[in-house]
Amino acid sequence: MWRSYKSIIWNNTPLKETPNSLEFWRGYLFGVILIYLIPFSILALIPSMVMTSIGGQYFLMTFDIIAFFILLLLGFSKMISLKWKKILLITLVYLLAMMIMLELGSFGPGLMYLVASGVFIALLFPSQDSWYGLLIGFIVCAFFGLQTNYHFIPGFTGERLDFMGWFAIAINLVFINGVIAKVVPVLFEKMQQSIDARHQVENMLLVKQAELNSIVQELEIKNANLNQLITGVSEDLQDPLRNIISFMENLKRKYVGKLDERAHQYIDFAIGGGHKMRDIILGLLEIAKIGKKREDSEYFHVDEIVQKVLLLQRKSIQNSNAKIEFGELPMIFAPKTYLLQVFNELISNSLKFCDPDNFPVVKISYQEADCWWQFAVKDNGIGFDSSDGKDPFTIFSKLHLSNEKQGFGIGLALVRKILENLQGSVWAESTPGQGSVFYLKIPKAA
Repeated sequence: MWRSYKSIIWNNTPLKETPNSLEFWRGYLFGVILIYLIPFSILALIPSMVMTSIGGQYFLMTFDIIAFFILLLLGFSKMISLKWKKILLITLVYLLAMMIMLELGSFGPGLMYLVASGVFIALLFPSQDSWYGLLIGFIVCAFFGLQTNYHFIPGFTGERLDFMGWFAIAINLVFINGVIAKVVPVLFEKMQQSIDARHQVENMLLVKQAELNSIVQELEIKNANLNQLITGVSEDLQDPLRNIISFMENLKRKYVGKLDERAHQYIDFAIGGGHKMRDIILGLLEIAKIGKKREDSEYFHVDEIVQKVLLLQRKSIQNSNAKIEFGELPMIFAPKTYLLQVFNELISNSLKFCDPDNFPVVKISYQEADCWWQFAVKDNGIGFDSSDGKDPFTIFSKLHLSNEKQGFGIGLALVRKILENLQGSVWAESTPGQGSVFYLKIPKAA
């Protein structure tokens, strides 16, 4: 019921200005005043009618009833413009203040209504009109000063003051109205400056956002074209590369014993180079495929995919006598295939770049935050200098110069691409000779 009542008042209080102007907020304040003034007036009207009836003040009782119906008209009528609704409300409050002061005397609620009228003018009307509150207050005070001294309106029996007593009260009322007329417009002026500054910043942000969206869209198009180029070139290279490897292997088998050792060595180099090239092409295809096809997220225990990685890397683990340590890992919601690739690449990387003087040890741990899972894959391998500015996750990045430990620079780039596609991140901390730690940050709703 209260919600319906408020809706009716707002429908009958048209706010034509935008929220970026003070006129909008003045109109909004007027609507709020009406919403609460009407029910409070009902609460005040009932005891007022009883008391004025007992005291024989029928004129004041009649005025209260008329004022209440005018207030209802302001709240529920669409025929009156917002400006005239404000004027009628201020007029009503001034008349009510004067009626109460005439009936009940100079002391009492009439003075409160008189001050409230000046406040309403300063709050609801433009700043240049705020001085009307001071002017009207001065006129009302002068009127009651004359009434106090000459009693030219007979029949009102409220408590009276002598002229000097009322003069003292009037001076204070005029002073208060003057302060209100001066201070409130200054406050609104500062508010308008703040609104204008915020509006200017919002416009600048919209422009920058549009520029950023344009840049992002352009980058997405370029990235899509690049992925398409990589996919096309990689697929086109596979067939001739497969033929080269096949012909070289056939050549080696057919001419066993007919070629010298150096010739066989050259053939082995060619076959090995072909296999490396094939691995690079397949790695590029894997990177290009990330994000093309939406992988559905599902709930799974990370322990499961680590166990699968151990099966995939079983031969490397056995050959190096490696030890993979992990406790109970959490259940997360993410694309399972992607996370399998990530942990497979990181564990494979730790096994590949192990310290030849020590058995490899890889430790997997995690931490939980409000919106993130953070995993750490720590090894005791040869490490690298993470402070030299080189990014190990850039494609074809090679941090180890030894031919024995040389990689293709694709695995960690694949890890970054997957994590970025999941709105996550990856980074590494490492010191040469002391191993590396790779951190994965994965959103809980990946």
